[in-house]
Amino acid sequence: DQYAAFADNCPDGAPKVGSKKPNPFGLHDMHGSVWEWTLDHYASDSYSGRQGKTLSVSEALVMPKEKSSRCVRGGGWQDPPERLRSAARLGSDDKVWKDADPNVPKSPWWFTDDPARMVGMRLVRSAKPLPQEDLKKIWGVDNNEINEDVLFRLEEGRGAIGISVPELLQDFKRKK
Repeated sequence: DQYAAFADNCPDGAPKVGSKKPNPFGLHDMHGSVWEWTLDHYASDSYSGRQGKTLSVSEALVMPKEKSSRCVRGGGWQDPPERLRSAARLGSDDKVWKDADPNVPKSPWWFTDDPARMVGMRLVRSAKPLPQEDLKKIWGVDNNEINEDVLFRLEEGRGAIGISVPELLQDFKRKK
């Protein structure tokens, strides 16, 4: 109850970020709250052949071949306590997750249906600079359909590239 957001203590949705106690590493919201959307391809046998091996980021990261095959991990606010662990995994399913999207054409990023309402993301920074090969793999566009959807919406004026709230960056620099 003190460390995780799950079905028994958050029936109406994810709580405010940081409202639960941190884990021993000082990290909040690591259990429950939202499933963490990862870069990894989802496959039921993802771990086979990897036991006991030390892999680089580039070796460990298996990029998806389709936009609907990413992995979400960790359990969400509608799940029971036994699902709240980093080893708990689901595969993304764009078609099912967008079923109630009222947009025509459907939005490339608006997921309206469960379990997608419990999906979030975590921004992380490597303690050491990563090799360029890894950066390209992580930050590169890996799905042409999503890339085309985003570019189309930008051309329509439904988005922008750049810092959306420049004041936040200035505020961050002042507090540093």
